[in-house]
Amino acid sequence: PWAQFRLFGAGQLTGVQEGTFSVRFNVDGGAMVYRVHTDTEDNPFTGGLFSQFRLPDTLY
Repeated sequence: PWAQFRLFGAGQLTGVQEGTFSVRFNVDGGAMVYRVHTDTEDNPFTGGLFSQFRLPDTLY
């Protein structure tokens, strides 16, 4: 799931509605839109839930 958070964080969040959101990416002079549908309105991808989350550089 971390890769998805990073992927969506690299794009521009657009079209947020109940249970659906879109992420727009500019690629090689063009654009693509990745549309995601969820089962509930509670969606960790749209609210920046982990935007400030950081892991330490080392564990010890």
